[in-house]
Amino acid sequence: MKGYLNKTNLRRVILMFLALFITGFAVALYERAGYGTDPFTCMNMAIAARVGLPFGTWQVILNLVLLVFVFFFGRNLIGIATVANMVLIGKTVDFIDSLVPVIVPESLPARLALMISGIIVVSFGTALYTRSGLGIAPYDAVWFILTHKTHWNYRLVKILLDCVTTAVGFAFGGVIGIATVILAFFMGPLVGWLNVHICGPLLHAEEYEEEPLMD
Repeated sequence: MKGYLNKTNLRRVILMFLALFITGFAVALYERAGYGTDPFTCMNMAIAARVGLPFGTWQVILNLVLLVFVFFFGRNLIGIATVANMVLIGKTVDFIDSLVPVIVPESLPARLALMISGIIVVSFGTALYTRSGLGIAPYDAVWFILTHKTHWNYRLVKILLDCVTTAVGFAFGGVIGIATVILAFFMGPLVGWLNVHICGPLLHAEEYEEEPLMD
């Protein structure tokens, strides 16, 4: 039994790191579509450009600030995936951008393909790392904490949080597009479906609750 648990935990850690790299790759995909990014990335890219810092560096700084809030109000959500998420996604995007310049294709089908692929892949990556049970990103933890404190519907809290984040991104000159809207309103349900039907079985995670602070 002990050997099985060790093997299972190792599987979770490996898939969690893979999920974070996948998520960073997905952000790079829909960044090149030119139809906007997810709300948190939109805000961070806009602020990073305004202050003159690499996207990954600024995202680490903001995540550290959010982590302080999470430590005081929801430290049970902090794990190895929390720390890894703070660094790996932004740095993966920076690495891909350094290899392949961000050039938006002129072809509409190509742009739509990049956007749709990015949305699906980022949702899968998010579902996989959250389902690992090894912690969640500071931004997602804020969502769970606000839901727990307000007792509002978690989907409503997610939409409101993403709308505020998008507004901040827009104020700093961020690109708001159809991808931003889709991700703000539909990423949550898609991640939930992937959690139950794909990532849960993949990680043998039946014993984990889908929403850790929904009780």
